[in-house]
Formats: sequence, C-alpha cells, structure tokens
Amino acid sequence: MEDLLLASFSIQQSANSLEEAMKKEVTLRNVKRVSKMIAKVYFK
Repeated sequence: MEDLLLASFSIQQSANSLEEAMKKEVTLRNVKRVSKMIAKVYFK
C-alpha cells in the first residue's frame, strides 16, 4: 500500500442530547459533513 491515510474525524460537531443524536436527519447531516472532510483530505 503506497498511500496511507491516518486521520481522526468526529461525527458530532458539538455536544447533543441523546434524543437529538438519535434523529436520523441529524446523523445523516453529520455523516455527510464528515464524508466531505475526508474527501477533501484524501483527494487534495
């Protein structure tokens, strides 16, 4: 493996209540944001 990406990304942007964190829309928004960050780092 020539390229190796070592990074840590948090799916949560800030502290949320359990109720808020369990909402599908919130989770999908956070995963989308993290995916964009990973793509920016990897394809830079």
